[in-house]
Amino acid sequence: MRKYLLAIAFLSICITGARANISSLKLNEVKQVNDTTIDCFIEKMPEYKGGESAINEFIDKNLVYPKESHAEGKVYVRIVVSEKGRVREAEVFRSLDPYCDKEAIRVVKMLSNWTPAVMNGVNVPCYYIVVVRFKKG
Repeated sequence: MRKYLLAIAFLSICITGARANISSLKLNEVKQVNDTTIDCFIEKMPEYKGGESAINEFIDKNLVYPKESHAEGKVYVRIVVSEKGRVREAEVFRSLDPYCDKEAIRVVKMLSNWTPAVMNGVNVPCYYIVVVRFKKG
């Protein structure tokens, strides 16, 4: 079931080119991550102040292309935006190469100024996928 849900979430993100909009779903499925309950289906997704363009701008400004890498492409990083709007956990959801993955995690962990997700009128931690693009030169 977990693989099925992850596959649906990933396809939704790929199709929209941004994040999955699942606000119409009212399911109360939750997951345990490091002894913390994370709502998977919520009323309002977390939002970065300034939106997707601000995320991309921040990443472009702070990303350093790894000298050891020759890869070009995207790294998908799954984060947990806490109920206080902070990035808690970051892990590579879809890898490019180890050097780019490490740099993507470093930069994504620096993202701040999130408006947290909302479930039943309460701020809750929530997964969010950030796409980090690597282009040499």
